[in-house]
Amino acid sequence: MIILWIPPGFAHGFSVLSDEAIFHYRCTQYYSKEHERAILYSDNDLAIDWNTPNPIISPKDLEAKLFKDIEKDFIYNLTP
Repeated sequence: MIILWIPPGFAHGFSVLSDEAIFHYRCTQYYSKEHERAILYSDNDLAIDWNTPNPIISPKDLEAKLFKDIEKDFIYNLTP
């Protein structure tokens, strides 16, 4: 098992190179659809080499915005 801490508001993504993977999220706050952001995986400005010639991308991620076009209001107060 690998545990990876991702700070709140920090963009993240991953590529699975095996036939299957199990990924669990643990969040610091309750899920809020209105605060969710997605960056298009193939954004040329980010130039990420995913090392995956034929990626399987979810419909939600295919509709994601370019990084330059996402709302930059995702920084929030971490106090409860």
